Amino acid sequence: MKKHIKILFILIIILTGITGCKNKKEKELITEESVQDISELSSLEVIYHTVAKVDWPKGKSLIQKITEVDRQQWYEFTSSVIIGVKNIKVKSVKMRKNNKDADIVIEMSHAEILEIDQKSEEQSVIKTKDSRLNKNEIPNAEIDKAYAKARKEVLDKINNNKDYFKTAESNAKLMIQNLYDEIGEENDIKYHIEFKFIEE
Repeated sequence: MKKHIKILFILIIILTGITGCKNKKEKELITEESVQDISELSSLEVIYHTVAKVDWPKGKSLIQKITEVDRQQWYEFTSSVIIGVKNIKVKSVKMRKNNKDADIVIEMSHAEILEIDQKSEEQSVIKTKDSRLNKNEIPNAEIDKAYAKARKEVLDKINNNKDYFKTAESNAKLMIQNLYDEIGEENDIKYHIEFKFIEE
């Protein structure tokens, strides 16, 4: 099976709409909504180009064996799989006595598959001609099974590659750190972030 993997790292820092706090002692400098937006922007898109294969034999009766032909059809298509961190929570924010440092605990879930999208640019790349004597049409149910099997193979490959999930988690951590660093520069505060995974 031919496959082309293209990984798109989205490292966009969301700073628009987030303002500094006038009081450095205020705990909630960044809202949970702001941090939650990171789970979408730090996601990882994995694109697989794959083939759904259908092999449909001719009938078993004597007449079918003589008049029909074995059919084969392959459908080429692209699957887009989005991997990301679904839940991010600001667990606690505690200012230190010097008002220059703050300790923050961020809880986040492990990265997971968030979305699966089969692209529309599909085409039949191999198709055996039907017999002129007796049609041996491939049932739509068999085509659906072929697509389902191909998609499962794609998901199995992705789930077996832990680097995809680690990258999505690292992206989320990096964006959160950059977000707090930017706010810290505006308010002369150093944020010390501890990341904890939510274990289910």
